[in-house]
Amino acid sequence: MTWSTTTTRATRTRTTREARSTRHTGTTRRTRPAGGRATRAAVGAAVALVAGLGLTACVADPAVHVRSVADVTYLGLPAEGGELRPAVDPEEHGVGFARGGEPQTVNVVTVGSSSCPLTPVDVEWDAAERTLAFTFGRRAATDTRPCTLDVVPSTSVVHVDGLPADEPVTVLTSTREVVLPPTR
Repeated sequence: MTWSTTTTRATRTRTTREARSTRHTGTTRRTRPAGGRATRAAVGAAVALVAGLGLTACVADPAVHVRSVADVTYLGLPAEGGELRPAVDPEEHGVGFARGGEPQTVNVVTVGSSSCPLTPVDVEWDAAERTLAFTFGRRAATDTRPCTLDVVPSTSVVHVDGLPADEPVTVLTSTREVVLPPTR
């Protein structure tokens, strides 16, 4: 809101908008510009509309929210397991993979909103080709609130039946193939 400053030297009667008489003797007072209430209401409505649209854009179709295939999901980088491939910057959006701390597990790290992180909702293991493919989505029940704009890593530990610990495994992504080395 814009304010203007006026200085008065003598007794002044307020306009009908100001509603009563006041005595000013060389003091400075702040006054609102004309149309204050209508302008404030219009600006408030515009801000509410923009905020509502921004939050709506973050809330996806509830039909795409399914249960995660992860045994556990927590905020932060993996507590145990192998080195992330590709390396993930905790301050940039991205996805990384690593062998888990337990046999037949893979740590899947996504970097994004802490209130509604992407998690693996499906995994396909091809034992003959030694390849993994993940499908990502938002966790169930996160569609009832808006996503925060922070960027943090989230780790999902996924158990994959038949995943060999002594051989490399390739994770297929939409842009590349990520090779996870054997467990040490």
